[in-house]
Amino acid sequence: MNEKQLIKKALDYGIPSSTVAQALRFRRILGEPTEFLKRRSEAQRIAATSPYANVIDKTKGYGRFGPNDFPGIMDAVAAANRIRESKTLDGKFKKPFFVNLLEPADLDNNPELLALARSRPVLEAAAAYLGTVPELSGIGVFLSPANQSLEKSQQYHTDDVDTTQVKCFVNCNDIGPNNGPFTFITADASDALRRKLKHGWRGPRLSDEDVTKNCSPEDVVSITGGPGHGVLVDSSRCLHFGSRCREGYRLVIMFQLTRRPSLAIESDNPRGRTLIIDH
Repeated sequence: MNEKQLIKKALDYGIPSSTVAQALRFRRILGEPTEFLKRRSEAQRIAATSPYANVIDKTKGYGRFGPNDFPGIMDAVAAANRIRESKTLDGKFKKPFFVNLLEPADLDNNPELLALARSRPVLEAAAAYLGTVPELSGIGVFLSPANQSLEKSQQYHTDDVDTTQVKCFVNCNDIGPNNGPFTFITADASDALRRKLKHGWRGPRLSDEDVTKNCSPEDVVSITGGPGHGVLVDSSRCLHFGSRCREGYRLVIMFQLTRRPSLAIESDNPRGRTLIIDH
């Protein structure tokens, strides 16, 4: 029985998902205790000294930024647009509403992407929020063409790679309400809503009705704006959706910063762990 099957069995027996997650994390920490302690200690130093320590609000679970807030943002945006212009799309995709254009060679040819993802402001903001120095576990350049679908990641959900993480979304074109902006419920409102709905770690997708009737309009945040505008957000705590692009298109850089060890289950991804996000 693999790890994913064991987790499912525990959840089926009624063990709370928070307990299952804690047990899994503790088991993984025991596999590399020195690394865990080193990363936690460095994060404590960063939280006490870094000018970026409060970029991500710990209650709300996110921090917005603009094109001039971090060095290298607009260089990365230019790289993402070069990648888009270099691709010929044949329309055959696993998720036609959400296509990762990035290939391994693109990272070599466009170092601006990893430079932003590994920049001091981004890593220190994430470390202060997570309480540990994170790993860069994924990166992508995502195109959402106009569509009329409402499925999979276009529905409200939380990411289950861990119970907390940081994702960065950077707009690479002008994105308005009809271009499918990344949209989420603040962490405090999501926490309350999920408790009410008994929606825990690895919980199912939720309908708009389930969410909107249990939160206030001011709890909903959409990342609209021009190139270089974006957000650092805890997508494991914040219920969210994206790619409801009804006109034009949306192009974003997205990268993922996770704790080590995270709660990622290898069998969730048949390709194994990879830097290129594909979900």
